[in-house]
Amino acid sequence: MSNMSLYIPIVGAAITAAASLLALAINAWLTAYRERVNRRREMFSKAFAAAVAYEEFPYVVRRRRTSAPEDERIRISTELRKVQEDISYCSAWLFTESPAISEAYETLIRKLREMAGKEIHNA
Repeated sequence: MSNMSLYIPIVGAAITAAASLLALAINAWLTAYRERVNRRREMFSKAFAAAVAYEEFPYVVRRRRTSAPEDERIRISTELRKVQEDISYCSAWLFTESPAISEAYETLIRKLREMAGKEIHNA
């Protein structure tokens, strides 16, 4: 048997191994990309949910129980503090993720605070 006939299976195995490694690397990259897209989608929806939760507070204040005003004030202020904490977290996260989206979110929150904040005060 010649030396050339020994090299052909070795070269074939090396090419197969290289192709397998390339496929594995592409698969790992695609998986990481999909996870990053899903993580961003979840965070964007959390940011929007926090804004919507803040928007609901004029209604929460209007529907408060009048039988225990001090308890209701504490409950509502605790819930509002949690929503504002979520908004602050999302604002900071969006700032690091995308300046353009962060700016749009800050504009949304500013306008929402102007409108809903006034309505909360009036309620």
